[in-house]
Amino acid sequence: MKFCKRIVALAVVCFIMLLPVLPTVVYASANSAISNEAQEHILSQIRRARIPNAAIAVIQDGETSFILQDTTYDALYNIASVSKSFTGFAVLLLEDMGLLSVSDPVNRHLPWFGVYYNGVPVPHEDITIYNLLHHTSGISSNENRFPRAAVTETTNEFISRLMGMELDFYPSTQFVYGNMNFVLLGLLIEAVSGQSYDEFMTQYVLHPLGLYNTFTDIQNAHATGRVIGGHDK
Repeated sequence: MKFCKRIVALAVVCFIMLLPVLPTVVYASANSAISNEAQEHILSQIRRARIPNAAIAVIQDGETSFILQDTTYDALYNIASVSKSFTGFAVLLLEDMGLLSVSDPVNRHLPWFGVYYNGVPVPHEDITIYNLLHHTSGISSNENRFPRAAVTETTNEFISRLMGMELDFYPSTQFVYGNMNFVLLGLLIEAVSGQSYDEFMTQYVLHPLGLYNTFTDIQNAHATGRVIGGHDK
């Protein structure tokens, strides 16, 4: 299966708005005056920024106090790096299942994984799952050192390029955000669970949470015909 089809790094690609199909919907259980003021401010900012659609919720102590939906139809949104939270949750779930510990060396579950720092091999015990989760692994968003998967690459082809990576800093000495950390966590979830990333996330994370219109596979999301493209400023 093509690596690009699963996009293991990005986990949960699209998230459906759990709201009625109405142009602008507001629900407020908090002070109505504050809610109305918040609604008007948010809508004015949406119009000023020329944002085509938006969905906003405020959750306090487990209770939803404010919801605003400004779109004309039931839509799927790309949640981008918010998906890292889902991937991290899946890793902790595997820990609860007794299949791994976040203090495990990455190499224990991905035997091909080995990295270098200043040309010297890093001991396996010095780079752990915890480091990947917290972006303290030495793997950054430097595309020259840690390039994304090519569209035509298989998972195995991509893995072959990850072998022997040169780190930007020694593990646990710095925090530097890097998507590649979660690419590796996606591969680790597959190795530990014995399932594809999509299968594991759907069975153990998404459906148990009632997220039946949330997808890790971009093609499945687009097949619904309800995906809204991203807009960058």
